[in-house]
Amino acid sequence: AETPQSYWCTKTGGTWDGSACACPVGDFVENKGCSEAVASDFYDAGSCIGAGFIWNEQNNSCVSTCPDGYTSDGQYCKLVKQNPSEYKTKDACVAVGYRWNETNSSCVESCPSGSSADINGVCKINGASNYKDKESCVTNKFKWDETTAMCVSACPAGTKEDTNGVCKKDDSAATYSIIIRYVKEDGSEAAPSYTATLKEGEAYSVTSPVIDGYTADATTVSGTMSKSSIDLTVKYKKNGGESTPTPTPTTPPTTDPTTPPTTDPTPVPPTIDPTPVPPTTDPTTPPTTDPTPVPSPTTDPTPVPSSSPDSGTENGDVGGTEDGSQSDEHGSE
Repeated sequence: AETPQSYWCTKTGGTWDGSACACPVGDFVENKGCSEAVASDFYDAGSCIGAGFIWNEQNNSCVSTCPDGYTSDGQYCKLVKQNPSEYKTKDACVAVGYRWNETNSSCVESCPSGSSADINGVCKINGASNYKDKESCVTNKFKWDETTAMCVSACPAGTKEDTNGVCKKDDSAATYSIIIRYVKEDGSEAAPSYTATLKEGEAYSVTSPVIDGYTADATTVSGTMSKSSIDLTVKYKKNGGESTPTPTPTTPPTTDPTTPPTTDPTPVPPTIDPTPVPPTTDPTTPPTTDPTPVPSPTTDPTPVPSSSPDSGTENGDVGGTEDGSQSDEHGSE
């Protein structure tokens, strides 16, 4: 089985015989191999330090000497912090644990008010729009909208945040209907209606049909689906102003406001005596008309029977006198 000694022996060009390493040049060093080994051959702190090199914790590398700004304690490179103003580049500033203020390109101990450091140690003004990639967006507690490839403070409607802070299209979102009607000015249909079923938050953009001789009041209808169905109307007006005329209110004739109309608005009925007056008569004088005449009898009175001449004379005289006297008396009376 391979051991650390056999590994480093063969790694540095030596030959392992099962118990010892035969180096072509120099001597074998425990956990280092043949003396020609270099720091870059070691990828972990233990073997690096064991081979006599120094482990740089800043970038997890094995080195023979510590870089500027660090000092060795014999095994590890330790950071030697200087004043932030001594660091003129972002990498040098961030490498020693300071923050790089990109607003004025300076190294600072901490980000100024209103900004915060991202995962790279760079001070950015607080706000989702400052982060242009998914990793920095999510790391700084924002949401990454994969539909628009933008960093947002909250997932937009129609999307749902997954476990990685990414806003993905929400297939479970409720759906609603949209209808767009195309009508002429007189209310008749100009073209078949457009209908569709969309999810809440889903965008739509519909081009209005082109109709010869007419112009639509909206060439495109667009928007975002709301939480309820939408019913819209696009009206078409006939070109050249030949649309259905709108009734014009009746305008009264222009007259001289100080001159009354010459026509008699109300006919005067003819003067008549509603109650006939009876003819004037003398109330004390009876009518001049003759009374109804009494017809005279046309028959003679009953004749007196004739008697003999003698008896007739005697009786006639006496009777005559008496009848005549009586007649006079009645006449006088």
